[in-house]
Amino acid sequence: MAVIEIARIQVRRGQESVTGIPQLAPGEMGWAEDTEHLYIGKRIVEGAKDDNNTRLLTENDLINVFAMIAPGSTVASTSSYQYREFGVMNGVTTATFANVNALYVGNKRPSISMALKLDQSVSLVDFSDIWPPANNNITLLTNAVLKDLYANSTSTYMPRTLKIPAGNYYVNDTLNLPPNTTLIGEGKDITIINLTNDSVNLMQTVDTQGNKFASMTNNQGINPVNVRIENMTLAFNTGTKSVSSLLSLDNVRNAIVKSVKFSGSTYTGFSTVLTGVSTATGSTKNLFVAATGNYPGLLGLSPNETYVITGNSKYSTVTVQVSSFSYANGFFRAFTTSSAAAIDMDFGSSTTEIYSVYRFGGGGQGVSIRTLDQGSLYANSNNIPYSENTQILDCDFGSLYTGIVGTSSIFKSVINNNTFRNSFHGIQLYTNSTVGTTNGPLNVQISRNIFDTVYKQAIVVGNNPNKLASNVISSNNYYTQVGNGLEQPTKGVSDTSINHVSYPLIDYGSQGNLSSDDYFNRSFIASTTSTSFYNVLVKGTTNIQTQASNTITVPNARKTSVVNFPITNQEQFIEIKYQMTNVFLSRKGIVSLNVRADINSSGSISVSDNYVYTEDQSPYDALTNNMQSAQYSSYDYLLITPTDPAVSKILSDIVSKNINGGNSTLYVTGSNQFTGYAAFVTQVSALTSATFQIITQSSSPQLNYDPAIYPSERWSLLTADTPVFTSSVNQLLNYVTLIADTTGAVNTGSSITYDITYQTNIFQK
Repeated sequence: MAVIEIARIQVRRGQESVTGIPQLAPGEMGWAEDTEHLYIGKRIVEGAKDDNNTRLLTENDLINVFAMIAPGSTVASTSSYQYREFGVMNGVTTATFANVNALYVGNKRPSISMALKLDQSVSLVDFSDIWPPANNNITLLTNAVLKDLYANSTSTYMPRTLKIPAGNYYVNDTLNLPPNTTLIGEGKDITIINLTNDSVNLMQTVDTQGNKFASMTNNQGINPVNVRIENMTLAFNTGTKSVSSLLSLDNVRNAIVKSVKFSGSTYTGFSTVLTGVSTATGSTKNLFVAATGNYPGLLGLSPNETYVITGNSKYSTVTVQVSSFSYANGFFRAFTTSSAAAIDMDFGSSTTEIYSVYRFGGGGQGVSIRTLDQGSLYANSNNIPYSENTQILDCDFGSLYTGIVGTSSIFKSVINNNTFRNSFHGIQLYTNSTVGTTNGPLNVQISRNIFDTVYKQAIVVGNNPNKLASNVISSNNYYTQVGNGLEQPTKGVSDTSINHVSYPLIDYGSQGNLSSDDYFNRSFIASTTSTSFYNVLVKGTTNIQTQASNTITVPNARKTSVVNFPITNQEQFIEIKYQMTNVFLSRKGIVSLNVRADINSSGSISVSDNYVYTEDQSPYDALTNNMQSAQYSSYDYLLITPTDPAVSKILSDIVSKNINGGNSTLYVTGSNQFTGYAAFVTQVSALTSATFQIITQSSSPQLNYDPAIYPSERWSLLTADTPVFTSSVNQLLNYVTLIADTTGAVNTGSSITYDITYQTNIFQK
């Protein structure tokens, strides 16, 4: 029987922390028993890169491979990283980067340490020994990390992006954001931070010294700057009814908020607090008083919630908001604000009126932009505005009292591509006299947003001091079910069922503002439904421009409504640019409506129509025939001394209409030399009581009315189709209508129609 001998293979071993690792021979292995590190030796003479030992990874290293580059690691300084690009085949290939390589000796670009590479990005998890923390509360940890990362005064320190991983987290105190904070989550409704404290903001900016809003000074060198929040959800915890903000940008410049969802409590519309309430003695205008003994449901209302009151008879279409309330001596006392119709509800005027109280199912503010003015006009002592260049992009605002609030000097803000749903207000920008001065917003762009189901105004801009223009532009926004107030107990009124005065969609309290190419669903409904009450679109001194074209087909021999405009109780100049065509005519012009502010009482509307017009001669109708030109007639200059009283009467009537400047539908044609040709009439006037002057435009050929040259020529005055524009007022449903009147058309028959394509522009003050 053969004997097989198996040799035992051993490696060198010892204590790495005591004697270190000796230089190993090529292929020789060494085992450190204390650190459990394994090494193998190599030599340049055998083709190795260097003569240093190389450490081999073991199962211990796989447990935490990043421990190799942790502070204190013996290999932290030698671990390196070099950027590679992915090849098309066979995995990864090293990039060439010839242009970069040429910058270095030997045409070889350097590597950076692995530690430096990993430290270019930092996560909140990197600072926690247990993740997620107890009860998912990240308040203390996040504030500590924010302070260390961004409030560090070391001149060589470079702030990193702080990432918050996916999860549902809670904070019970404000997260303070120093200058240069960049806080990134993993997406809306993926990284969620809930505020559980009713009395504080979830996040707010602080200066380099940690000062909050009220303690900041007029010093742009330390005030917040370059703050970025992105890819997360900020929410009030379920049941929270806060009056604070999820994000407060205080005295900040160059802030970016992108792809963030701001959420209030779960939206329930309007829920009933109490119905069938009769007011008690002491109720007056805008003061609602009721005995809590009779109506215990009025007890325990929260000052952090929003309430409205409506009546059942005189005030059945009037809703007022409760601004404050108190309890005393068994009575509930609520002070209210005026309704959308600017009607102050007099709670003491009727003993038979029965009232209802409703609660709005949402609360808090999404983003507040605050400026602590200190006497300057949109700028500090260095002429640099406080809150400047704020961008709010691709965000969602829902179930909030107000989506975005800006107070005092808000300069060059951009609010684009956001959604505002199920909220009491959309955006409010106004002065705040309680913080020093009364400066307001300036140069704000609000574009491509969706406002859907907002109880009051989508945009409110307050009054700037000294009639200063705000230059707030609303453009390409979509407004549906906005500003309709409350009529039914549990929901706001849809755009299709309005029957009372409600709020404007945009309320400009200052000058210099614009609405451009906004889509107002309210306008669409009111223009297509004759029974819908037409509430104001935009209130204030502004221009409402619409580049979109609309087309309507107008039948013959009928008066047809073209477009409606809301009555605003303001002076309005409305322009309708139009093109009117059918098989015979081509007409382009601008109809102008002058609408007086007092139209609801004794006011009136004037209509003017300036147009150019061409039409086939075949449908012309003769007003006069066989007219002979008088002496001194010449090219395009026809003098007529009619002997027929009927012709004289026709020409006198035309003169009374002041045909001048191309507004006529009159033409002149001849009987011999100029038969088949028509010259457009630009003016008809009376030279004497017996002689009339008709001026025309003609070419190819130019008509010559000289009787000495054409003694046998007789002239006819023709009229073509004469659709005209008029207007009407519907005070009951609150709108003005532009009407196309085709009852005077020459061409008759149901087959004749007119296609009118139009654009509108409204200037109001």
